[in-house]
Amino acid sequence: MRYLLLPAILLAGLTFLPLPAVAQQPTTCKVVYVLDGDTINCEGGVTVRLLLVDVPDRGAFGDEGRAFLVGLLPKGTEVRLEYDANPRDSEGRWLAYAFLQDGTFLNKSLVDRGFAYVEFSAANQARLKELREAEHVARGKSLGVWSQ
Repeated sequence: MRYLLLPAILLAGLTFLPLPAVAQQPTTCKVVYVLDGDTINCEGGVTVRLLLVDVPDRGAFGDEGRAFLVGLLPKGTEVRLEYDANPRDSEGRWLAYAFLQDGTFLNKSLVDRGFAYVEFSAANQARLKELREAEHVARGKSLGVWSQ
C-alpha cells in the first residue's frame, strides 16, 4: 500500500504545475525586417517563411527577389497570414501564405515575377495549384529564374 501512495501523491502534485504556454498562430505580422526573399521577421520575435515558394538564397535572382519583397514590405507593414495543414517547419518558423492589406498574395507575386520556384510540400497543398499555374506562366515568359 505504501508503494502505491507515493506515485499517487507525485501525480497529484503534478496537476498543479503550470503548463508551458503554447504559441498561438499569429494571424498578422507587423514587418520588422525582410530576412531574404521568402522569410520575414515580425514584431514579437515571430519569423514567417512564405509557404510553397523558394527564392534563391544567393546570386542575382536571390538579391532581386529580396529587393522586390523589401519594396512591398517596408518596416511596419501589416501582413495577413493564412496557414495550411502544417503551420511550422523544423526550425520553428511559421509557414504561411501572406497577404497585403489590398489582398496582394505575396507568395504568388514572387512566383509571378520569376523570383521564386514553387516548392512542393506533401503536407501543405491548399494553394499549390494556384502557385504552379503562376510558375507555368513565368516559365513560359522566361522571367527571372526561368530566363536562363
